[in-house]
Amino acid sequence: MEFTALFLAVAIVMVVAWWGTRPLALALFVATLRAGAHRA
Repeated sequence: MEFTALFLAVAIVMVVAWWGTRPLALALFVATLRAGAHRA
């Protein structure tokens, strides 16, 4: 479950990085890493 959530978060970040702005994608990626570290 945790891995699936993390995978989906990374997939969303990749889509944002492709279609959106890079700073927004980086911010989402950092938020994802912080959420993952907080859960662990």
